[in-house]
Amino acid sequence: MALCSTWTVDAVNRFLDRHGRGSKARLALLTALNTGMARQNPCHADGHMRSVINGKLRIADARGKASVAADMPVFPNLKKEIAALPMD
Repeated sequence: MALCSTWTVDAVNRFLDRHGRGSKARLALLTALNTGMARQNPCHADGHMRSVINGKLRIADARGKASVAADMPVFPNLKKEIAALPMD
């Protein structure tokens, strides 16, 4: 028995329909799909998602004592999601 399975396009669309724009769950899924981050990391990245500069998103992945930062292009669907984040 597999612990996780590959999501179909239909399953992703159902998830996005259920979790509205601006929700952490939706942001985590779109971040994982658009950046290739390990599945546990997007859940902790939402505070850093507002640093889009010149169309690139800076993501710092910290595991243990080491941290690795990367600048990644922002795809349109992720850009819309970042713009919908509350400004708190």
